[in-house]
Formats: sequence, C-alpha cells, structure tokens
Amino acid sequence: MVQSKEVMERNIHAYDEDVKWQLAEPGALMSAKNYRDKKVLPLMEKLKEVVKNLIDWVCLSERIKENNNTIRNLTGEYKKIEPDCREGVRAQLERMKEPCKERNNLYEKQNDLKGQKYKIEKLLEQ
Repeated sequence: MVQSKEVMERNIHAYDEDVKWQLAEPGALMSAKNYRDKKVLPLMEKLKEVVKNLIDWVCLSERIKENNNTIRNLTGEYKKIEPDCREGVRAQLERMKEPCKERNNLYEKQNDLKGQKYKIEKLLEQ
C-alpha cells in the first residue's frame, strides 16, 4: 500500500510537469474547433482515464482495508476460541482412550480365539 502511494505521488508530480499533460498553445492560424478537436479533447480523454483509474484505485484500497479489518477480527475470534477448542479436543481424546483400549483388548482376545479355533479345526481334520 505504501509503495502504491509513492507511485501515485510520483504520477501526480508527472501530471503537473510533464508536457503530455499540459494543454499546448494553439498554432497561429488554428481555429477554435480544430484546437478543441486536436488538443483539448485528447487531453480530456487522457484525464478522464486517469480519474477513472484513480477512483478505482481508491475503491480497491478501501476494499483491501475492509478485508484486512475482517481478517484481523476473524483471527482475533479464532485466537479467543482456539484454546477452548483444543482443550475440548484433548478431553475428547482422553475419553476416547478407554474405548480404544477396550477395543484393542477385544481384538487381541478375538485373535486368540481365532487361533484356538484354527487349532481345533486342524485337530478335527486329522
């Protein structure tokens, strides 16, 4: 944002002093209509384009500021609720440890039972 402001200030300086932004003196035998068509209107078109771009730049700068404020607010809200959420996750993980232990024990028993069943099936095949 600071860089674009510096560029804008340099451009403003150029608009003040650069020849292409100055209204030229009419030629000795130039008619008012011819001066208007060849000198004034082209300069006016350039100036209109610059003003349009400047308005767009200001609008975009405002939108960027608004977005940055929204991002800051959302980040602040996140930081406020994050510790509670993390604590909630920790508590849930602790609660889940017991059923997981029980499930793992059942898997082990199940595998032992399957092993015993397999041995019995082999004995029955003989």
